[in-house]
Amino acid sequence: GVCSMVPEIRILLIEDSSEKAQHVRKLLSKKLEPFKVTFQTSSSYEEARDALNSAHFDIAIVDLMIPVLRGEPSLDASRILIDDMLSGRLNSPPYVLGLTAHKDKAEEVRLYFDDLLLDLLIYHEVETLWADKIASKIRYLVNASRNMNEFRYRHPDNLCPLSVRVSPN
Repeated sequence: GVCSMVPEIRILLIEDSSEKAQHVRKLLSKKLEPFKVTFQTSSSYEEARDALNSAHFDIAIVDLMIPVLRGEPSLDASRILIDDMLSGRLNSPPYVLGLTAHKDKAEEVRLYFDDLLLDLLIYHEVETLWADKIASKIRYLVNASRNMNEFRYRHPDNLCPLSVRVSPN
């Protein structure tokens, strides 16, 4: 018989608020059905760095204000983490985005995100447009990845930059 394949999406959520992390996980899991979504949550720069060094993720959702060494959350830590991912010092997921509840902090780093062509979304507990946007982007990436894989099989000399694992349903 035909085996239907359901994409498995691995998301690293870098967020120091356990309430916000739980809400993001719950909402995105629901919006991404029927995909199999697996989350790993890191609450600091060090935890995120260790996670990126030890596993492969398809997406990293980075809170703008994260702590370093149990210190106060700062914008610097998230920027260093993103710089480390994009430079290849850390394993970088194909899709990295910023998510923050602080509009003022978002404005401070808006140009940085724009220069890197990275999405920066404003988190809100009730108004959940941010979750719709993330889910849409992930669906797009899954489809693009399927197309890239088909391209790679037609042209075996070309490398596929995006890999989405598929698991049997």
